[in-house]
Amino acid sequence: YDRGLREYVTEDVDGFRLRAHNSHFDLLRDIAEPLVAEARQQFGERYQVELPGLTIEIFAEREAFSVRSVGLPHVDPHGICFGRVVLSRSPGDGNFNWPMVLWHELAHSYHLELSEERVPIWFTEGLAEYETRKKDPSWTRFHHLNLARRVAHGKLWSIAEMDRAFMTGGHLEIGQAYQAAMLVMEYLDEQYGFETIVEMLQRFADTPRTQRVFEATLERSIEDVDREFEQWLRRKFSPLLRQELVDWMRLHNMLGDEEVEHATSAEGAAYRAMVAAVRGDEERAKLQLKSAQRRGEGEPSVAVMRVLVLDALDEIDDGLEAGDQALRAGIESFDLRYAMSRMAERADRREEAFVHALAATTIAPDELQGWKQLEPRARAVEELGWSRRAATEIFDRNPHDASLARRRLDLFEEFGDYHGAYEVARRWTEVAGLDARAQLARARTAVRRGAFDDATTSWDRAALVSPARRIEIWQIAAEELANAGADDLARTYEQYLDEDEPRPQ
Repeated sequence: YDRGLREYVTEDVDGFRLRAHNSHFDLLRDIAEPLVAEARQQFGERYQVELPGLTIEIFAEREAFSVRSVGLPHVDPHGICFGRVVLSRSPGDGNFNWPMVLWHELAHSYHLELSEERVPIWFTEGLAEYETRKKDPSWTRFHHLNLARRVAHGKLWSIAEMDRAFMTGGHLEIGQAYQAAMLVMEYLDEQYGFETIVEMLQRFADTPRTQRVFEATLERSIEDVDREFEQWLRRKFSPLLRQELVDWMRLHNMLGDEEVEHATSAEGAAYRAMVAAVRGDEERAKLQLKSAQRRGEGEPSVAVMRVLVLDALDEIDDGLEAGDQALRAGIESFDLRYAMSRMAERADRREEAFVHALAATTIAPDELQGWKQLEPRARAVEELGWSRRAATEIFDRNPHDASLARRRLDLFEEFGDYHGAYEVARRWTEVAGLDARAQLARARTAVRRGAFDDATTSWDRAALVSPARRIEIWQIAAEELANAGADDLARTYEQYLDEDEPRPQ
């Protein structure tokens, strides 16, 4: 780590101090400066606080970033904030949306500044998530269905205890906690106004106690606020709560041999059947399933779980018949449709697999797994409109996948959708800003939209990424600009080609 730092440059740039590896310092400065300037302007207005002495450190090696941030070599977040110092991994990693991470961490800087670094982790994480969603809706986490499960089964965290989920939860639970905390911020903004959130940050400077701050600011007990938030969330998730939702957390706990509660004895037997099926104990699974049916014929939770158990046991014909029975009884569920689509696919009943997958996306339109299931099934039955729709939904819900952006770009260009192609190329440069292919794609699509300033920025960045190819890049720029009728800009790049050391001024 110490030896590696010798290859880093630290300089004052426009509005902040930047530390980055010398091989990409100019490019990272070019990418970071406009984003930081925008963040400072927006957050300064929203939080009414200046942020002096901001430093941003970008590390090319994950281990160096990890040592610098937490003192250990193999802890692997994407970014971290220490108030006026923000650290991040390099955009060259290519597996996360770098502007999203930087925007999120810069939001933390303002929260810490205003609260004198005493804001609880859940509050600042939820508020930073809220800020990233305001910046770009595609930067939202999509855990709607799992949060609806928590609401349905009485397992939503209380506001006073939200920190516990961030401190002790597993990976998936923490992901849900981020979105739950963000929804608390949306609720506060909608019900009380954003100035209330700012006031809370200021109050945290005096006491980092969530309960005290909420009660002092809202003049209501934290229990009343909890109830109001859950009611607000139930209204927001009402379409999801109308279906039968499997409690996957309960199953997880049962697989860990924890004691759990069930609403009825029939439901308990159905969940025990699923545990046995997952463990490969077919005989016990079938015995428990028979017990569940005998005790609770017609219970929606038993009907849905029966289909899932038969799916897990690979009893496809019986599983699909059980699913049809549930549907005829008026029971609807994402879990039910997802399992039926999966069984129909294994039985090579392609039309049926497509119908159930499509129904799953209708029931839970924000659930990524549903769209991932639909896309190949739609393609298999030549429902190309739905296949393209599914591909779009998958892309919109996954801001961190460079390969997904590349594939999506090819599809848009094939259909001549240059506006869509530009947005996809922009996403590609967000995830892989140090990839010359991404910058060239963004320049090409920007020219087709007439966004010449953005195109020239992207060509210049491509040349900074790959200096050995810069003459080739200037030639591409000159040709594409000339073809688009931007003759003055084309001549600028032609002049670069005439120089001994061509570079943009």
